[in-house]
Amino acid sequence: MRTKKSVQIHIAHQKERRSKREFEELLANLMRLAFPWADNDYGIDGQVELISPIKDSESFRPDSKFFLIQLKSTESLKIVGKNISFSVPVKKIIQWFSANLPVIQKKCCKNY
Repeated sequence: MRTKKSVQIHIAHQKERRSKREFEELLANLMRLAFPWADNDYGIDGQVELISPIKDSESFRPDSKFFLIQLKSTESLKIVGKNISFSVPVKKIIQWFSANLPVIQKKCCKNY
């Protein structure tokens, strides 16, 4: 039975989950999430570790090289020539430069 006050999963949370799944697919056999995705994050969504395949094996070796990832979901991208254009608030850039690891921002677009 549905009521007017049923629990809703906000569209922003749905987009965030989808962008995390898509990023995990991109990682494939090159990298791995060093820790589970951040819950209730305020910018940085996760930490990634580079890994290398072990020769003649199906296993991988951690390279002890890490970076932070911030995922941003959008409905459409602004294309300028051969480039993607988007703005980043100065406070985000300051946050990234303050981090003790490199930060990569990954844009996730529903239409691409």
